[in-house]
Amino acid sequence: MSTGPERASRIAAFVDPLAGFSGGVVADEPVAAGIGRDILANGGSAADAVAAMFFALSVTYPSAVGLGGGGACVVYDPGQKRGDALDFMSLPSPAGGAVALPTAVRGVAVLQARYGKARWEQAVSPAEQLATFGTKASRAYVRVLDDMGGELLNFPAMSVLFQSANGRFFAEGETFTRPDLAATLSRIRVGGAGEFYSGPVAGRVIADANAAGGRLTPEALRDYVPQWRAPHDLKVGRYSVLLPSTPGGNMAARLWPLLTDGVNPTIFGMGELQRQQTADALAKGLASLAEDPYVGTVGSTGVTAMDARGQAVGCTFSNVRPFGLRNVGERTGVTLVPVPGVSGDETPYIAPLVIAQAGNVNQSFIAATGTGGQFGVTAMLEVVREVLVTQRPAQIASAQPRMFRYPQNAEVLVEQSFDPTLASAFTSQGLRLREVQRLGQVNVMACSNGLPSGQASCRFAADTRGFGVSYGEFGEPLKSTDKEREKNCVLSRVNPTC
Repeated sequence: MSTGPERASRIAAFVDPLAGFSGGVVADEPVAAGIGRDILANGGSAADAVAAMFFALSVTYPSAVGLGGGGACVVYDPGQKRGDALDFMSLPSPAGGAVALPTAVRGVAVLQARYGKARWEQAVSPAEQLATFGTKASRAYVRVLDDMGGELLNFPAMSVLFQSANGRFFAEGETFTRPDLAATLSRIRVGGAGEFYSGPVAGRVIADANAAGGRLTPEALRDYVPQWRAPHDLKVGRYSVLLPSTPGGNMAARLWPLLTDGVNPTIFGMGELQRQQTADALAKGLASLAEDPYVGTVGSTGVTAMDARGQAVGCTFSNVRPFGLRNVGERTGVTLVPVPGVSGDETPYIAPLVIAQAGNVNQSFIAATGTGGQFGVTAMLEVVREVLVTQRPAQIASAQPRMFRYPQNAEVLVEQSFDPTLASAFTSQGLRLREVQRLGQVNVMACSNGLPSGQASCRFAADTRGFGVSYGEFGEPLKSTDKEREKNCVLSRVNPTC
């Protein structure tokens, strides 16, 4: 196993094959991804890495992740020969009110307790250190602030999340701390997740929530239990496509057959006819949903991890909408989250995915997440189909320009880099095209020969529409003298040159 300085000398997206394969992670924010990588490098499981990334993201990417939010995970563990789905979606308090019951901390604790190998404090401590001593604002975080513009200025209670001491938005690379959140994380590290749900910390959580219009009670907080549920198990040849039994998972399970039934797998997704069939199939599958599916792209985020033993975990975390209620508890530093069902709610589209092979040979093949509302779900399914059926490399499949056809009308959304020839084919049919910057954000990990047996076949990709990072792909190590290039790769989007 390589030492810390040796690991620090390498490019973010690669692990030196000579040092051994410890697994890989993908996240939308690079600092958190680096923490997940270190957990794996020190012998932790994929579940340990996901837990550590969750807590780190609550500091480094608070638009989408927070101790007050929720989420869902899918796991496949070849060693235990089983797939699991964990539901800890945001819920209203039984007493009502405007603030959701915080479910994510206990959800992550349950995941780590069942599938983790590391000590609990190893998952929480890195985030506590970031919040206490400071971390640099990444390009991923700064872009969210830029996208939301002056809207955030209308919420002074959350200025700690976006504003530096001189009153301007955080700049890329600027160091910030979260002392109130650090104190809460410290108590969680020492006392476990239960500290957040009962006792003095829980009292402060309740006080912060109720000061913002919530009606949390000690009983509601104490009695909340995440739910393990049997995942959807969709068969594609020898593979099992595992999805959670959440609204988003149910939607994805309904859409998946529309993308595969009756299509020649050797040409699926490769030509104009197939792309049109895909658009028509998705439109048909979404016909019963909202007229305008767009709900934003920064209120949820997906993380994936695979370890050398073959355990694969995909999780989506959500603050319901970007920055939740736009309010931060002054006693806890926790970003408060609205009850699901508000305008811009992203929780109906939470649908992490894992593909595995059970039976005599237990292997994990793909872990993926898609965020950005319905766009995220459909984009994830298309990317996974490309990887699984046409054997495209994960990075190429996730970078392919996307489109989305509205179910109720003749409008087709296309990304700005969409193939003009195919665009002309759509307009010739009387369809209207509207260009948009991005349609969903997909993180994907794929091992074409499976894990744990086919380590050299693994390719991990963070969506180039964002500024996340993938760690763990085999490749050439970075020269130790090239520090500036390493820094730029960590702070910017992942691309083939990185």
